[in-house]
Amino acid sequence: MAARFPEESTLEDLYHQQQHLTNSDEGYDVTFADEQLDTNDMTCVICLFILREPHQAVPCGHRFCCGCIDKVRQQKGEKAPLLCPIDRLEITATFPDAGRKREILNLEVKCTNIESNSPSTICNWVGELRKLQEHVEKQCDNTLIHCHLQCGVKVYRSNANFHLQNDCPKNLKDCKYSIIGCPFKGNDERLSTHLSTGFDHHLFLQVLRQSEDIDAKNKSLDEMEIKFRTQVQDMEKRMIAQSKQMKNSFQKQIAELKQEHETKTDQMMAQSKSQEEIIKTLQNDVTEKSKRISSLEIFSVAPKCPFAYVIDNATEELQNARERNTILYSDSFYCLHGYKARLKIHLDGITGVPVTKGTHLAVYFQLLQGPFDDKLQWPMPFGFITLSLSINEGPKAIAKQKILRHTESDEVRQYFVKPVKRAGVHRGFRKFLALKELPEVIDNDKIKFEIDVTPC
Repeated sequence: MAARFPEESTLEDLYHQQQHLTNSDEGYDVTFADEQLDTNDMTCVICLFILREPHQAVPCGHRFCCGCIDKVRQQKGEKAPLLCPIDRLEITATFPDAGRKREILNLEVKCTNIESNSPSTICNWVGELRKLQEHVEKQCDNTLIHCHLQCGVKVYRSNANFHLQNDCPKNLKDCKYSIIGCPFKGNDERLSTHLSTGFDHHLFLQVLRQSEDIDAKNKSLDEMEIKFRTQVQDMEKRMIAQSKQMKNSFQKQIAELKQEHETKTDQMMAQSKSQEEIIKTLQNDVTEKSKRISSLEIFSVAPKCPFAYVIDNATEELQNARERNTILYSDSFYCLHGYKARLKIHLDGITGVPVTKGTHLAVYFQLLQGPFDDKLQWPMPFGFITLSLSINEGPKAIAKQKILRHTESDEVRQYFVKPVKRAGVHRGFRKFLALKELPEVIDNDKIKFEIDVTPC
């Protein structure tokens, strides 16, 4: 099937027919490149066009456009029985036929504007049906489009530039001599004719405008000259009288003030210098002591190694890790006389790492920014980091322990450098414990982790 545009069709009729391609809920009204193609099994039994968003009916198996079957439902009502127009069987359900949709969109069709009234050449475009809409809307010269200056006229895309240059009422331009009073407006061609024939008129307007400007400026200059001359004369009289009275008085006061100022300035500079040195010394001392006191107070009450972290609601946290990929962080603690750190725990493995997600429990040691970082040695020197896990007691007890050993390799050292953000890079074991080793029943619903960091 192909779009037919009779010779008596108006541009408005053609425009609405072209909109059918994208705005219709019915099937595609197109002509296939293969004119021998059998279209019976890809035709909607309601609108008789090529299927658009095909849905297959149950139990009869006939296919409809999604928009067509929806219209029928709306017309009959949601509760009324829906009968197939081919075999009159009741339709109990429909479902999208993605395979048939793909087959239809893969077929090659001709441009729907192939027989339009455009003065341009016939469009010979052939391509996949899925690309037809983009071709008609953005490429085809035979498509009717709105003038982009919104003058209300619809033109073929091939004639758009001609319309803008010659017919569009919103593309009229002012004469370049409008600033001197020329009222003419027109398109490029008429402007060119106007400029070539209107030289004398424009010259007259230019001379007239310049003459008016000169008269106005001369009048303004005369007024300003009279005003300034009067002001200058008045100021000269006042300044002569005032200068005679103030000259002697100022000279005497200046001498006295100069002497007094020099004396007080010398005194204040000496005193200020002494006070600034004292204040600076006291401030530095107070600041340093405050920092030391604050750091010592924090360190004295903060947890230290060996450090234990207990998960009290282990069953719930394991469920959260499976469903929402939650990560647990222990409270911060200090090790090796000042390094601040914490434990990072993935109870259900690491998201995005198939070898651990859902199969292993992962445990990491992670350095944090601390109050003593500027006084500590970096990378952190250590001998061993021992990570332990314990669940239950007695015969049902499960215990796991792994050790990180210090090496001088750059690969290991990068995990123990001074943190530049709140938390540094973590280091540990992504397969710390296989989840299948967890007991079915966890006593008191608790899992205990312990860490100890020993020096070199």
